[in-house]
Amino acid sequence: MSASVSALLNNPAFVGLYRLAGEGDPVVTTVGALTGESAQSAEAVSDAASSGSVLVILDRIDIGEWRFDALLRRTAATGCQVVAVHSAAAEDANLSLLADRLGLVVLGVSDPWQFSVDLRDLLSNSRAVMADAVRANEPEEASRIFCRCY
Repeated sequence: MSASVSALLNNPAFVGLYRLAGEGDPVVTTVGALTGESAQSAEAVSDAASSGSVLVILDRIDIGEWRFDALLRRTAATGCQVVAVHSAAAEDANLSLLADRLGLVVLGVSDPWQFSVDLRDLLSNSRAVMADAVRANEPEEASRIFCRCY
């Protein structure tokens, strides 16, 4: 399954999600997530981000710091077009210029951990598949699907 950025922004399940910077409406199909120090590693970024993915930074990050600029550049180099960060910041002109230049959309989210789980559920359609398995009285199948998704 896939979803466009505009569909995510309009989805009531994603309370606290907003566009922080960047233009466009890329379609996403997967979710990658990084925490703390791993967000500064080029290798970790390239493992977590790819074309069609949303890279979710799970820890707070200072969007005005040079490390965030470097993270955005590494992310863009992987082909990933969407980054979600834990932020309550308003739109920032410098961030907007950088995101536009790199072809990225930067999303702000109030709870990146929950966002990453909910987005993974949406993109994998796991809840609908589990519900079908439970309705078909196949609890082992529902358990197997749940474990595979998480």
